Amino acid sequence: MILESIESKEELEKLSGIIGGMDRMRLFHEQGLKDFIQEVRWSEKEAKETGMGLTSLRWSYPARRERQ
Repeated sequence: MILESIESKEELEKLSGIIGGMDRMRLFHEQGLKDFIQEVRWSEKEAKETGMGLTSLRWSYPARRERQ
């Protein structure tokens, strides 16, 4: 296995888009969704004690268009 270090901002942004897309796709898969529910810490207390909380997820939502 080869491990490559990525340091340029452009490469990190590209990689973050790929990883973010993969994370979103797992929500559409039954086992992926179950795993996600088990991984997320649903309260602030749990997040501080054990890991990733809901507020650490940087989800973006599509812009809403005004109806004309």
